[in-house]
Amino acid sequence: VSLNDEEIYEAISEILPKLGAETSSTVLGAGSDDLEAGRNYLQTLVEEGWMLPTWPQKYGGRNSTPEEASQISRTLGLFEGADLYPYGVGLSLVGP
Repeated sequence: VSLNDEEIYEAISEILPKLGAETSSTVLGAGSDDLEAGRNYLQTLVEEGWMLPTWPQKYGGRNSTPEEASQISRTLGLFEGADLYPYGVGLSLVGP
């Protein structure tokens, strides 16, 4: 299902908190040993295919076009997220 920019923002805003000035995020795993935050963040995004939107729906994606996936990525950057460094390799190197 193809969504426009506003629909993507609205859908993601329903599941993720907006970045605030007090948000302090770690980078590349530095500063936090909290793996549970990453797991929870991934689970939240995976439930509706937001984490890997170009993947087929039957494999947990959204069947998104590259353009839509790019907009999803930009939109996700507007919201709080967990440091996914411990999980990044698997997300980048495996898939259908």
